[in-house]
Formats: sequence, structure tokens, C-alpha cells
Amino acid sequence: IDSMNPLVADMNEFYPFLFLFFFTMTFLGLLNVLTSVFVESAMEATSAHRLLMIEQHRQAMEMKAAQLKEIFQQIDLNGDGKLTEPEFLAALGYNPEVKDYFDALGIDSDDAQLLFRLVDRERTGKVN
Repeated sequence: IDSMNPLVADMNEFYPFLFLFFFTMTFLGLLNVLTSVFVESAMEATSAHRLLMIEQHRQAMEMKAAQLKEIFQQIDLNGDGKLTEPEFLAALGYNPEVKDYFDALGIDSDDAQLLFRLVDRERTGKVN
């Protein structure tokens, strides 16, 4: 410590504060770099999660569409491959499986009629 006295004796009082400022800024810069690495990895994980959710939603919609098509084929009374609105409404009344399926989807009988009309794009009263 005695050997440092000549160095410290001529030193301005401003230098320790300058060194402390330099050290603090360097430390904060290092923390900024580390934080950016963590934020970037979190953003990549979020992006992958979003894509996974979109894919799962698409698969669920395809599965519901396939189930709906199967239900429509089952309630086609005359077997001509075309479901008419009267056949559809009759199936809602007598087939508990159809009613339960639409209930599970959150569709009541009035909404089911609307669904049939939406699916009937050509307004023929029949759905292929």
C-alpha cells in the first residue's frame, strides 16, 4: 500500500468517480447483452408456440368438418348422397346422436337450421 502513495498522491479526486462510472456503464452494457439473448430466445419460443396453436386449430376444424360430413351421410334417409333440409330437420328430431353432436358443438336446433342454409351454397335445399 505504501508503494501506491506516489500514484495516489498526484491523482485528481475526479478519477475514482470516472472509474466508477466506467465500471457501472460496462456492467450495465453486459447485462443488456445478456437480457437481449434471453428475450430473443423467448420470442422464438413464442413464435413456435403460435404456429403450433394455429396447426392444432386447423386440425380440429378439419376433424369437425369430417365428423359433420359423416353425420350428414348417416342422416341422408334416401341414400342419394344429397341431404335435404327436411331430412336434416327430421334427423334433429328423431336421431339423438345427431342432436347430441350439435349440442356438443354448442349448436341448438335453430342454429342447426341456419348451419344447413349456410352449407347449402347454391340455395337448392340440398347438401352434397
